[in-house]
Amino acid sequence: MNFPQKRQTITDIVSASLLLLALFPAHLSAGAVTLVWDPNIEDDLAGYNVYYGIGSRVYDSFIDVGNITSCTVTDLEPETQYYFAITAYDTSLNESDFSGEVSAITSNELAVDFGSMGLWQYDGSTWNSLTPSDPQHLAIYDGKLVGDFGNTGLWEFDGSSWTQLTSSDADNDGNYMVAWGTSLAIDLGGIGLWEYDGSTWSRLTSSNPEYLAVYDTKLVGDFGVDGLWEFDGTSWSKLTPSDADNSGNCMVTVDSQ
Repeated sequence: MNFPQKRQTITDIVSASLLLLALFPAHLSAGAVTLVWDPNIEDDLAGYNVYYGIGSRVYDSFIDVGNITSCTVTDLEPETQYYFAITAYDTSLNESDFSGEVSAITSNELAVDFGSMGLWQYDGSTWNSLTPSDPQHLAIYDGKLVGDFGNTGLWEFDGSSWTQLTSSDADNDGNYMVAWGTSLAIDLGGIGLWEYDGSTWSRLTSSNPEYLAVYDTKLVGDFGVDGLWEFDGTSWSKLTPSDADNSGNCMVTVDSQ
């Protein structure tokens, strides 16, 4: 994927208003997010690029939408948190810095982190505030929404109320919370990798993974220089001594044909 060349300074096309550009989802559904934003007013404005990926400020895809102020991003993985930002470019193809970022989890009802405005849920027609707090990370397991709220710990939302799962702050590097069957696997940093089944915490390993993924009911952890390891629910097996690239999303499940 070849991204447009980004400028080192903000001149000509980029006014201060772009740095304050309002970007927000207008319609959200399973596998798709529609974004809208405020227009820029520069005379030589030519269009916008929409960037997105599953890591905050780590965008592995983009769409050149031309000179319009909305875009529907499709073919997104369900129950996955995506991050979005846009840039503007002029008639000479100079490109601005990124706008503010928004994130969303794709599902039948979408949970969206709006930063200082808190966490909101969209059911296809109505927005509802879930909490004014700003989560660092979101995950879904067994029909429940879990938010990592930093120094206030991990909290679970069952559709009506929030319950604190732990006062510990999860490790915010990489993909550190994944649904695993009806449980949640969570990297808690210095105290290792833990599983939560809805009532009980169990430590899976004292090691600190750099990234987590699930395939064929197995949990896979990238443990850096110790390589990739697989957990079948009972024991760990080494898959490879190689360390995966931890820039962005380094492990995904691929359906067999």
